[in-house]
Amino acid sequence: PVGAYPTRNGQINITAMRDDHFIALCRVLGREDLVGDPKYQTGRQRLENERELNKVLFSEFAKKDSEYWAAHLTQADVMNSIVYNYSDYFDDPHVDEVESFQWLDHPGVGMVPVPVVPGAPELL
Repeated sequence: PVGAYPTRNGQINITAMRDDHFIALCRVLGREDLVGDPKYQTGRQRLENERELNKVLFSEFAKKDSEYWAAHLTQADVMNSIVYNYSDYFDDPHVDEVESFQWLDHPGVGMVPVPVVPGAPELL
């Protein structure tokens, strides 16, 4: 499983391609039955049965909020990130800490956020 999955209040992006990540994902979701399913034993089998597996995952992720899933997946060492809208992104303390964007005063539209490119000179 890789990609964005709808949650009760948004989306969460996950990467659980390795077998140990898939097992941890299933445990977090409370779907240990998927671990023993012959269709999902290997990464290749999970890819071949992706549509069916994703139906189950979509259903499970929709039951709880993104923050719940992020906390539990992180604790289980499953790569994940909440999918933010612009407002959420700009309010994230980490985004502010690493200064990942700056505001540029565009003559036609006013203030617009511009991503900072590491190593590039500042725009302002």
